[in-house]
Amino acid sequence: MNGWRNWLDARTSYRELCTRLLYEPIPGGQRWRYVWGSTLVFTFLIQLITGFFLWTAYSPSTQTAWESVYFIQHHMQMGWFVRGLHHYTAQVMIVLLACHLIQVVIAGAYRAPRELNWWFGLILMKLTLGLSLTGYLLPWDEKGYWATQTSTKIMGITPIIGSSLQTLLVGGVSYGHQTLTRFFALHAGLLPALFILVLVVHVALFRKQGVTHPKSTQRKAYFWPSQALLDLGASLAVLSIIVFLVIWEGFEQGIVLGVEGGANLQAPAAPDEPYSAARPEWYFLFLFQFLKYFPGSLEVVGAIIIPSLVVCLLFLFPLIARLPKGHAFCLWTTLVLVGSILLLTGLSVWSDSTDPAYQKAVADAEIKANRSIELANHQGIPKEGAIALLRSDSLSRGPHLFRTHCSVCHRWNEHDGTGSQIIDPSETALRDPENPSEKTTSANLKASDLGGFGTQKWISDFLKDPSNNKFFGHTKLRNSDMANWSKQNIPLMTEEEINDVSWFLSSQAQLPNETPISSEVIERGAEIFSFGSWDGAQPCSDCHRLDYPNIPATKNMVPAPDLTRYASEEWLLGMI
Repeated sequence: MNGWRNWLDARTSYRELCTRLLYEPIPGGQRWRYVWGSTLVFTFLIQLITGFFLWTAYSPSTQTAWESVYFIQHHMQMGWFVRGLHHYTAQVMIVLLACHLIQVVIAGAYRAPRELNWWFGLILMKLTLGLSLTGYLLPWDEKGYWATQTSTKIMGITPIIGSSLQTLLVGGVSYGHQTLTRFFALHAGLLPALFILVLVVHVALFRKQGVTHPKSTQRKAYFWPSQALLDLGASLAVLSIIVFLVIWEGFEQGIVLGVEGGANLQAPAAPDEPYSAARPEWYFLFLFQFLKYFPGSLEVVGAIIIPSLVVCLLFLFPLIARLPKGHAFCLWTTLVLVGSILLLTGLSVWSDSTDPAYQKAVADAEIKANRSIELANHQGIPKEGAIALLRSDSLSRGPHLFRTHCSVCHRWNEHDGTGSQIIDPSETALRDPENPSEKTTSANLKASDLGGFGTQKWISDFLKDPSNNKFFGHTKLRNSDMANWSKQNIPLMTEEEINDVSWFLSSQAQLPNETPISSEVIERGAEIFSFGSWDGAQPCSDCHRLDYPNIPATKNMVPAPDLTRYASEEWLLGMI
C-alpha cells in the first residue's frame, strides 16, 4: 500500500492534513470537560444522517405531511427508529449545548483572544433552537400545529417589524401549505447550511486559539489518541442514551420492541378545532411560563424585550470580563440564568400537572392520536387527506355532537359525552368531575343518563327502578305506567328472571362490546317478555311490541315504545 499512499500524498498532501487534524497539542493534557464540543458535533452528524433518510419519505404539504410521517413511523423499514433518533437527538443536543455553554463560562474560554469564538458559539445556539422550532411543525399534527401558532404569534408582537416578519414566515395571513413549505425549507435547507458554515468557522477558531488549560501544569498531550478516545467514549454514551429513549418510548406505548417506538405522532392538525393541550417542547417551557407574568400589553416585554436583553448581555460577556470582577459577574449571571430557566420549567410542569383541564386535554389528544393511527391502519388514508380520518369517524365525532346537541338534557355517565361534568344549575358551565365542592350532576339531570344505554346492566337497573333520576331525570315519565309496572311486578320476579329478560332485550341491539350470551338465556328472556314470570309478573308484551318468533302482538293499545331492535343503531336513528 505504500506506493499507493505515496502517490496520493504527492498529489493531495493528505499526510500533512491528517497530522494537523489529529496531532493538535493539548496543554495540560486530555480532560473530560473538553468533550462537550465533540459530542455536539456528533449529535449534529446524527441529525444530518437521520434527516436525510426522513427526507426521502417526507412530503411537505398540508394534505400529505401527516400521511408521510405516519408512513415513516408505521410502514417504512426501521422508520420508527430513524425518526426516534432524529427526535431525541434534537432534545439531547439542547442539553449538551447548555452544558457546553456553562463549561466555557466556568473555564473563562470566552475571554480574549476568544471573543469571536464565543460569539459564533452563541450564533450556533440560536441556529440549534431555530432547527428545533422549525422541525416541530413538519409532522402537521395537532401538537406541532398549535405550538407553532403560539411561537409565530410571539414573533408578531415584535415592535415595528413584527407583523411583516410573521406574514413572511407564515406565508400569508393563515397557517397552511405555504407555512409548512417555508418551515421545511428552513429546517432542511437554510438553517443546516448556516449551521455547517458557522460550525466550520467555530472549530477553525478553536483550533487556532487552542483549549483553555490550567496555567499551573506543564503536562502536554495530543488530540490523537488521548482526547479522541475520551470524545469517542462520551459520544457513545450520548448515543446509548438516545437509543434508550427511542426504545423506551415504544415500551411506554405498550408496543413490542422492534415493531414500533420512537417519537409520538398526534392526530392530524385540524385548524378549525382548538387544541387545549398545546405546549412548546420542554426546552421552551420556561418562556411559556415566563409569559404568564406579562399579561395583555406587557406581553411584548416578556416575549421580546427581556429575552433580547439577555441575549445581548451574553454577547457582551467578553467585554464585561475585562473589567475587575468581570469574570465573576459573568459566571454568576450564567448560573442565575440557568437556575431561572430550570425554575420556570419546573413551575410550568407543576402547573400543568395540577390543572385538571389540561390533563383532560392531554388524555383526549392521546385518544384522538390512537384513533387516527387505528383508522389509518385499517382503512387507509382517504384522498381528502389525513384530516378526513376523524371527521368521517362516528366514534370520534359522536361525543362532540352529543355534547353540542344532546347534553342540554341528557348525560353520559354523569358528564357531557366528552368527559366534562355539568354542575351549573343553568346547565351551561362545564367543570371537572373530581371537584368535590360542587353539586353532583344528577341533581340537575333533565332526562336520561345514556351511559351504558342498551347494555344488559342498564336495562336490568331500569326494570328494577325506572323512577331513578338516571333513567327519566326530572321528566313526568318518572311516574309513568312503566314505574307502576316495576313496583307491582319486579317483586314477583327472581334475579335470574330479571337478568334473562334484560339479556333478551340487550340482544336486540347487537352491541359489539356486550358480552356474548347463550341462546338458552335469550330464549328464556323472550318467554318471560311474552308470557310473564312463573310467579305471575305481567308480561312486557302487554304494552310493548317486538318482532320476534312466538311473541304475541300487544294486547293493550298503550303508547309504549316498540322494542324491535331496541337500542340498536337503527332504533336510535328512528328515535332521533
